[in-house]
Amino acid sequence: MNIYITLIFICAILLSGCDNSSNEITSNDKIIEKNVIEKEQWEPIVKEDDETDFTKFIKKDFINAKQTNSTKYGKEEIMYLGDIVDNNGNALSHVLNLYSEVQAAIKIHRHSNIIFIHSNKNLIKRFDVGTPDELPYKLENNNLFFHYIDTETNKEKTFIDTIGTTLPKIICVAPENCY
Repeated sequence: MNIYITLIFICAILLSGCDNSSNEITSNDKIIEKNVIEKEQWEPIVKEDDETDFTKFIKKDFINAKQTNSTKYGKEEIMYLGDIVDNNGNALSHVLNLYSEVQAAIKIHRHSNIIFIHSNKNLIKRFDVGTPDELPYKLENNNLFFHYIDTETNKEKTFIDTIGTTLPKIICVAPENCY
């Protein structure tokens, strides 16, 4: 029985993100189930000597401003997008983009992450997305905005992933591209 529910859920996610219209903006607000919060999704922030303290970038002056940070192994570009807020305007979590390059022997490893930091600043949730192009460019009214290339028209469009007031289980960066 559980396998059928899981399959129905996966099909609903895939189908609800599809948009065959010619609108320039696509939204993912139909996936309500993805925003069910579970406490085990949050991980405690464990500060290691070589890890960045993201909380120092959570300042109103830094919203949508790219900050460059050098680390022992490479560099990071961090952009604070703003806060996920409740109906009263209280911050529930802070949202940041992180693009990092880490030197590993001969190659450079590149990582793109969307980071949620709990409002108490001691819990974190990371979403690893494929490329820097898949990072959101803004957060507005608990919605993340992404640029993507429509495969049918070959034009750049905007995709909106509605986060709501809970920690998402998945992040969708385009109609058929979720992490």
